[in-house]
Amino acid sequence: MPEGRFPGTVAPSELRAVKVGETEVMLAGLPGGEVTALSSHCTHWGAPLSEGFVVGETVVCPWHRACFDLRSGACTGPPGMDALARYDVRREGDELVVTVPDEAPDRTPPSRKASGTGRTIVVVGLGGAGRSAADTLLSEGVEGCLVLVSAEAHGPHDRPMLSKSYLRGEDEDYLPLRDAAFYRARGADVRLGRRVTRLNAATKVLALDDGTALAYDVCILASGARPRPLDVPGANLRGVYTLRDTPDADEIRAAASRARHAVVVGSGFIGLEVAASLCQRGLGVTVVSRDALPLAHIVGERLARRILKGYEARGVHFVNEASVEAVLGVDRVERVRLTTGDEVEAGLVVAGLGVVPATDFVEGVERTPDGGIIVDAHLRAADGLFVAGDAAAFPLTGGRRVRIEHWRVASGHGRTAALGALGRNGVYRDVPYFWSNLLDFDFDLLGYPSREAEVHYDGDVDEGAFLAWFVREGRVEALLQSGRDDVAMATYALISAGHLPAYAEIAKGADLVERARGLSVGPPPAGMASVR
Repeated sequence: MPEGRFPGTVAPSELRAVKVGETEVMLAGLPGGEVTALSSHCTHWGAPLSEGFVVGETVVCPWHRACFDLRSGACTGPPGMDALARYDVRREGDELVVTVPDEAPDRTPPSRKASGTGRTIVVVGLGGAGRSAADTLLSEGVEGCLVLVSAEAHGPHDRPMLSKSYLRGEDEDYLPLRDAAFYRARGADVRLGRRVTRLNAATKVLALDDGTALAYDVCILASGARPRPLDVPGANLRGVYTLRDTPDADEIRAAASRARHAVVVGSGFIGLEVAASLCQRGLGVTVVSRDALPLAHIVGERLARRILKGYEARGVHFVNEASVEAVLGVDRVERVRLTTGDEVEAGLVVAGLGVVPATDFVEGVERTPDGGIIVDAHLRAADGLFVAGDAAAFPLTGGRRVRIEHWRVASGHGRTAALGALGRNGVYRDVPYFWSNLLDFDFDLLGYPSREAEVHYDGDVDEGAFLAWFVREGRVEALLQSGRDDVAMATYALISAGHLPAYAEIAKGADLVERARGLSVGPPPAGMASVR
């Protein structure tokens, strides 16, 4: 077995990347002088965890904020997939000695199995929330029958990439996250390509489209949402698409390989990401939007102008404060007529008009006006029924009830719901987190700003790295950043631990990074579903 010797010590909260033979290892310092040796890359996309941020005994991934316990290696927050592998480490004199087994794994997937007898837990949907719920149930030791039902014909995929690199036509090997065989090997009854047509929360019975009835003791509903279709004359022509799942992306990719020009309807995140991907494929792109500026209601006017400027510099044409009146063509879309009276060439049309919760088949629950199912802080909608992801209208810390259509939020929901299904009373108090790539502008947003929030900027929005603080009544509601990942990770940790100062103190130059590094073991960091 390869062995590596490394001089010195590893201080508490210090992360050090080393190599033992051909294996990359992360040494992590813990309180009391203890040192652990773990595999060094995030089990989601392989980010170097030694560049992450330590809060107490947890490391937060520098890319997408997955969380891992530095003692056990356990994945404690999405979008991490498996636990980190642990290696033997001991001290000999002034050296740390790390031993790595031959053919050492770089991760530890869930190894427990559902027993197949006893109570029945059903997970409906295998998107971000459903996959996370299924993995958590297996990691934490589910007992009884575990049934996984998905309307999609494939296992969990990395959905956020569909509108980004996948639509650009890049390598697709990274897209699948799990397959049915993974879950079946762990005792789960996996039913792909099956849609739930009715779920009665009172009787705890759901019906599938093949006529099967399933009685459950606990159900985790992660049915997600459906894209709003373009509802105008001609919208049924070939070449008009919405984007939600991999088959949708496959059809758009195929159409894009034949088209010269595309029309994207809507300037929300999906619309802008699709427009960016099609532009990068070499298509002429026109974005039609009811808004005066893209995303202004979320990121504020200054950032919205920055986004618009970047797109127009790459040749993307915007028709703002307008909508599609009709799609024109004989058998396939050829042009789009706008409410301005103009007609635009279109070899394909993609509608990014938002989504509606896929909850119309659920009976016996309370809903919001948009169809979201109302849940409590445990994500419980009724006795034995938890709702996670896009379909859940849940209470944010601070009392606002929201429905957030972000994949990572859904993944955090899945973990919380699974803990609840296991009787551990999981409470969702994660910090919402979202990332996007908009041509020359990569950013992430943590928190969930209200429309009333004021935006305060630190840095050069037009050219360089910056922070945008969303503040309401002196309190930070959210942070959008580009190129300032150190502050973003520190803010993440401080919000999670309840120690983020008021904005007035931040504006005076409070060192958030130093404050976050000084946090002791306490409340879980962002991405972690806490248990009370």
